[in-house]
Amino acid sequence: MFDFGSPYPGGALARAPLPLNGGTSFPVRPQVPFSQLPYGGQGMSNSTLASLGAGVYVSNNVPFTPFYESVPFTAVVGVSLVVLLYLATRVAKNRRKAQTERKKTVGAA
Repeated sequence: MFDFGSPYPGGALARAPLPLNGGTSFPVRPQVPFSQLPYGGQGMSNSTLASLGAGVYVSNNVPFTPFYESVPFTAVVGVSLVVLLYLATRVAKNRRKAQTERKKTVGAA
């Protein structure tokens, strides 16, 4: 297991950032050579959730739809938009009508 507290060779724990300039090519050379890392760079583990005795995380497989993606919510939003559009056109029509009537009244006087 990797231990973040184990020092690198030479006793250094802090890993200073490697400043890069615009001309740096990738891949960048590692700050610490792979052979000097305090853990193995290759290998595998035979540990599985079953071998660790972990229980099943999902007890049943049921689809879930968030409320904001449900059909009723979408229908309510759609109807609301249609009502708002209707009200906005009515208000605009009434304003134009009132302006025309004012112009007629001012022009007649």
